[in-house]
Amino acid sequence: MERSDSLALLFSASDSGRPGGETGRCINDEPDARRMTVADAATGQDRVILCATDAGGACNLAPLLPVLRAHELAVTVITRPRLLPLFDDVSGGRADRIVDGEDLGDERLLALLSEDGLRAVICGTTRYASPDRSLVRMARAAGIRITVVLDEWYAYRFRFTVPDTKEAVVFPDAIALQDEVALHDATGEAIPASICRITGAPSLAHLTSWAEGLRKEPPQAPKILDELAGRPVVTFLSETHAADFGSAPGEQGPLGAFLGYTETSVWQSVREVLERIGKPVVVVEKLHPSAESEIARPPATPPVDWRPVQEAHLWSLLWHSDLVLGMTSMALLEAAVLGRRTV
Repeated sequence: MERSDSLALLFSASDSGRPGGETGRCINDEPDARRMTVADAATGQDRVILCATDAGGACNLAPLLPVLRAHELAVTVITRPRLLPLFDDVSGGRADRIVDGEDLGDERLLALLSEDGLRAVICGTTRYASPDRSLVRMARAAGIRITVVLDEWYAYRFRFTVPDTKEAVVFPDAIALQDEVALHDATGEAIPASICRITGAPSLAHLTSWAEGLRKEPPQAPKILDELAGRPVVTFLSETHAADFGSAPGEQGPLGAFLGYTETSVWQSVREVLERIGKPVVVVEKLHPSAESEIARPPATPPVDWRPVQEAHLWSLLWHSDLVLGMTSMALLEAAVLGRRTV
């Protein structure tokens, strides 16, 4: 199987030459969903669309943005307002346009695909109906080259099913895979080997580069870690397993059958163990980006100080943690790359 650089998958498509059209609302440079305007498409320049409306996809596509800009390509980013900081942290706001993907329908997606000079589309993947999944179908129908970057090691074929169908599948022109394991499992789910390329994970490559300078200049601790008073920090990486797999034996979610546990049952077990140990500790529960922003947790028994949070710079939080606990989160691997103890 050929190994290739992520960008090499982009430059084999010709220009489309279709007329322009309405392209939807755009978020200004600041990650504030209230500040939205209509932006004109870049003209006279080859263009690429990056689309990621899930956190994993955004983490993997964000490192591509400054590289694409260095190749003098105009970049349109389609994402959700809450994920915009992931792109800003990596690229310094270098996108030509940021299009709100929260409620982006097929008509507006077609308008984006119809603009002059579009060379390629790069998408993440999601477990739900989204612009990411719609663009695979629509770009293939329009003859526009599309590459999908995977960020998980499960449910490969499911990510290319047409929403509201059980069997219909549309594959992109190319799939960027993390490693040999992902290749083996993806082809085992009847994804054609001819469109698979092992590129590594752009997010991990960026993290490795970022981590090299941390011992000389550590990142600032997130606000959730204020007032530690010398207590160790345990970060618990929550999930959305109940929504994805069901919350009881016999239940089924969009990603499969009940796993035997949920984020709530694991939370309860972690809390019970720490309370039994009885030593002062700060536990930061990092909520999954797709979880509800509000979460009701019974107060932990002192000396356990439990702090749920959704908006926090993940890598900085991991760096300042003494122990990282999780289930299936990619952030466990990221914590290991940063040299943190993980369970």
